[in-house]
Amino acid sequence: MAVAALLVLIGAGTGVWAVTWSGDEVDAVVLIRPINRGELIETGDLAVARVSAGGTAVRLASPTTAREALVGRQALLDLPAGTLVTPEMAGSALPPAGEARVGLRLAPEALPSTQVQAGDWVRVVLPDEFSGEPAVIADAVQVAAVAPADGSGSGTGGGTPDAGGDTVVHLDAPEEVAAWIASAAARSPQELRLLGVRR
Repeated sequence: MAVAALLVLIGAGTGVWAVTWSGDEVDAVVLIRPINRGELIETGDLAVARVSAGGTAVRLASPTTAREALVGRQALLDLPAGTLVTPEMAGSALPPAGEARVGLRLAPEALPSTQVQAGDWVRVVLPDEFSGEPAVIADAVQVAAVAPADGSGSGTGGGTPDAGGDTVVHLDAPEEVAAWIASAAARSPQELRLLGVRR
């Protein structure tokens, strides 16, 4: 299954659980072919490889978790062959009925944490123009995808990485709320902030 070649490509995977392994190796699920955003992930796209954890915290999905949470779902971002795949990388690439997807280019200080990821819930706030106090634009919306911004300003990938470390966060929100978020981002792109929400 070309596992040896895949192991060369494996880097630090993203995931939803941080686990410290006591053994030297663990089973991890990797892609054996590139998958584009929106493409369905199928059983034949996945392989199991033994990954050296080295006794450090790693973020992986077990083969069982991958089968349950990835197969038959759409990739939320472009995934190259050899990627360590985890559940938050898959979902619906299109927002649910009645919702719209809005992308925000945000500086690191505008994010709730450096670990913001698909599936998180956030509150969108903007300082009030008179008091300066945070005004809630959207109370609780879900993060659909997260990606580094590129130097072209589009934030869609394929360009030079942005020197400022900006991140593009895609949010799924009710259509009216998405319109408010987009309007606020157009008016004050440097002042918009995301705050974490417990659900």
